[in-house]
Amino acid sequence: MPKSNPVLAAAMGKRMAVRRKELHLKQERVAELAGITHQQYCKAEQGKCLFGADSLQRVCAVLQVSADYLLNGQEADSRYRETLAILEEMTDQQLK
Repeated sequence: MPKSNPVLAAAMGKRMAVRRKELHLKQERVAELAGITHQQYCKAEQGKCLFGADSLQRVCAVLQVSADYLLNGQEADSRYRETLAILEEMTDQQLK
C-alpha cells in the first residue's frame, strides 16, 4: 500500500523500529511472525508505506503494542503492561 501520509508513515516506522529493538527481534523475524514479507515490514519501518488494517493488527501483536501506540505514539494501556506481564506468567494456582 503506498504511503498516503508521509509524516505518519515516518513516525510509525520509528516507533516500530524502537519497539522491535527493545524486544531484541530482527526485522525478518517480526515479518515472519506477522505473516508478511520482510520487504513489506522493512518498507514500513523505513516510513515508505503504511500497513493495511490486517497487517497492522498482526504487527502490533508481534511487537506487543496497540495500534494506538504505532499510529499515535500513545499507549492506551501502558500503565497496566507490567501488571499484565506478571499475571500472564502466573500459574492457575497462583492466580487463585
